[in-house]
Amino acid sequence: MSEQRKKTGRLQLLMLAAVFFGPALLAWLLYNPGGGTPPVGSTANGELITTVKLVPDANLQVPREQQNSPYPGRWTLVHVGDGACNEPCAISLYETRQVRQALGKDDQRVQRILFLLDDTPLNAAIVEQHPGLIVFPSDHLLASAFIAAIEPYSIQDVFLIDPLGNLIMRFTTDIGMKGMHKDLKKLLKISHIG
Repeated sequence: MSEQRKKTGRLQLLMLAAVFFGPALLAWLLYNPGGGTPPVGSTANGELITTVKLVPDANLQVPREQQNSPYPGRWTLVHVGDGACNEPCAISLYETRQVRQALGKDDQRVQRILFLLDDTPLNAAIVEQHPGLIVFPSDHLLASAFIAAIEPYSIQDVFLIDPLGNLIMRFTTDIGMKGMHKDLKKLLKISHIG
């Protein structure tokens, strides 16, 4: 008889647990049918770089605030590529140009930089299509310092530097213009710097 009571007690406990935990489990399964971890509150399209890195400036012996910085209090979209600027490079530059233009009156708060990986001069057509693009040759101190700062990330990505010179975000090639624009617009709206 006591064995029967134990079985009944266990069954009641399982049914009670199902009543309380069942809806939560069902909601989780409906929300995330793949079974992975559901997203945690981030609305960013790009990837936030959790270990924020200060990007070196040209003269590392002079305090940052006294430097003639290439990041003069602006948000900076950074590309790394070679002078030939093949199709992926050209597409990436086109997308960031369009994203910057789509910011409207805030476009002056954002600049674009291209660090070259080799000594091939930048394709003349690219120079013509991208007025305002700041280009640093491969032998410039900043180019090698930036490339070292972005490790272990891919040089094919677009990186975002805040107005204080911190490397804070990267946009992989699959993000697209809409995602990049959304993130930049949000940052510019809430930022009191740059």
